[in-house]
Amino acid sequence: MPAPAADSSAIVTAMMQATAWATYKGDFDGSPIFITINYASNNHIAGYNVHKGLRRNLSGKISPEGDGWIMQLNEPGDHPYDGRFHLVFDKNFTTAHGKWTPLNTPSLREKQLSLTRLSTNDAARSDNKEFMGDALSGEHCDISFDPDGSCKLNYYEKINDSTYAPQLNTVRGTWERTGDEIQVNWQPNEQFGKRNSSFKLIFHEDPDSKQRYLNQISGEGFDFYTAG
Repeated sequence: MPAPAADSSAIVTAMMQATAWATYKGDFDGSPIFITINYASNNHIAGYNVHKGLRRNLSGKISPEGDGWIMQLNEPGDHPYDGRFHLVFDKNFTTAHGKWTPLNTPSLREKQLSLTRLSTNDAARSDNKEFMGDALSGEHCDISFDPDGSCKLNYYEKINDSTYAPQLNTVRGTWERTGDEIQVNWQPNEQFGKRNSSFKLIFHEDPDSKQRYLNQISGEGFDFYTAG
């Protein structure tokens, strides 16, 4: 008897799940955006995006189109800046192009964007692991950088040389590394008062092995130190 035909839709779904799950980075109106896909079943796709520290869940549909894929992803809709992504991916989910349109605020304009898949090395390269994940602490402050592109700074405002305000301030942003600097684009906030910051990675070089090790991140008057 001939072997039963394979379920082509199941094969496509398995292939899609194996390749679509990833974090993609692009430029969104002059600042970086990260879109992470972490769920796929049949033609349903879900994940979240991070832009200027604001994280929004995404849910929608995926369908084959020619030699690639189309994703329609909606943000929840309960925020004035929520919108809908229409993205066209290549067959291997390495790049995408498309647009974002607002859901709630007609005065916002449509935005075009292109995305590139972050490989494991890009998203969590070995030298980035020295500062990604766990928060780095300083004097009355800490900062964290996550693989999905999000950044969080906690700090107590300094009143004088020995006194700090009792109120903890938290600001969120999106980060990217350029050489030995980390550029952060902050979510609008009243406390910090800045939209962009640059933090310097400071290394110690072992004279015997000639390898260097990160021991400090500095910027905006803050000094953060690695656990080592």
